[in-house]
Formats: sequence, structure tokens, C-alpha cells
Amino acid sequence: MKREWVNFAVRRRGAWKARFTLTTLFAVAALAQTSTNINLNLVIGNTNNTWSNDLLLAQTGSVASLGNAALVLTGSFAPITNSGITGPLQMTFELAFNEVDTMAISFNSSDPNLLFNLPATVSGGMITGGTGAYAGATGSLDLTISAGTTSGSGRVTTQNGTIPLTLTNFHGYCCGALNRERDYFTAPVTLDGGSLGNAPGTMVGYYYFMPAPGMVFGTITINFNSTDSLTLWFGGCVATCKRHRVVG
Repeated sequence: MKREWVNFAVRRRGAWKARFTLTTLFAVAALAQTSTNINLNLVIGNTNNTWSNDLLLAQTGSVASLGNAALVLTGSFAPITNSGITGPLQMTFELAFNEVDTMAISFNSSDPNLLFNLPATVSGGMITGGTGAYAGATGSLDLTISAGTTSGSGRVTTQNGTIPLTLTNFHGYCCGALNRERDYFTAPVTLDGGSLGNAPGTMVGYYYFMPAPGMVFGTITINFNSTDSLTLWFGGCVATCKRHRVVG
């Protein structure tokens, strides 16, 4: 598949809608490759926006009866609305005893600023499996997180039975990391006329705050039927770039 850089214009349609008019050279992969000029009119619907990965926790400490471990916040997500970042805040942690034996723990909170106002009590964590000795594990965990320290209590059930979890003396980094923030959005797309007719699709985009002034990358996938689809890749700086390309 030949890849071509193209330019397209954006016209806003309402608060969260846009229309893209795109003209490009499209190469069809076949025994004898040919190129065809196409015009696409894309109508972007209302977006769903999500804030993610701005939180970071990486600490080591002791889990009673199980030994030393590392506690890492592996993901954080919350919706973005017109009023800013709102709940629920979803967080995923990993409690790792070595390279093989780990637990996965998920938390939900109505407060998206929970870890920006320390100390914080993060309760209701659910153990949702793991690896090694903790594959298929279930259980619960509550955490108390302060500036650079964490403690916790709960219980975990494995194929060998149920044991208590007591986390003590966890020290390390917490909690914000703006340079890691990645916001993303999804939106329905309609191919509205042009060379290829009409078809539905989906747009997925990612916004990275660093390096400034921020970058946007994403894809638009148009589905003509169960076997034929077209994927457009787009990317550039937020304020000034309008350079995009077709990838297949």
C-alpha cells in the first residue's frame, strides 16, 4: 500500500462536530498496483473525551507473610466534560513480588482529584487476577496514600486459600506526572458522499501534553462492509499543523 501525505480542511459543526474534506492519491494493493484520486467528505460526530496517565505511583515495601514487593500505579482514567475532568476516576495497580508473581488491583473513585489531595484513603480495591502464583486471584485491598508513603490492608484468595494482605513501609514516588498525561477521544464518523459514497466509521485520537505545545495522533477507520475498510492516520501539533496521511 502506497502512503501519501495529504492536507485536509476542518470546518466546525457545533460544539464537538467537524467536517473534513480530503483529497488524496490512493494506491490499491494488487498484482499491478494502480493509483486513483479520491475525494472524501467526513462528518465527525460528538466526541467522548478521556483523561489518562497523569497519575504515577512507584514504591517498594513489605507485605506481611509474603515478603517484599513493588506497588505500581499502571493506569488512571477519568472522563472529560465541559466542566473539566470529572469522576469516576479509574485506577489500576500492580503489586509485584518478583518478575513472575504479581497481583492486579482496580479502584474506582468519584473524586478525580483524589491523589492530588494527600493523604488519601483509596478504598474498595478489587483484586482482578494476576500472574504466577496469583493467576486467577480474587480479593480486596484498601490503601492509605501519603506523600511518598503507602500502607494498606485487605485479603487475597488463590487456589491455595485466603490470606490477609498487610502493606507496610512502602516508600517511593507519588503522585502526579504531567509529562505522562495522554488524553484521548473517540467519535463516530460518517463518510458523506465523495468518490467512495457513504459509510460509517470511527475516529480515535490521542493528545500528548509533552513536549509542548502538545501533539495529536489518531486514526479514522471507515467500514464499507464486513470485508472492505479504509484507515486514515492523522497527526500533528495542536494549534498549527494540518498535515495528515492515508495508511491503508
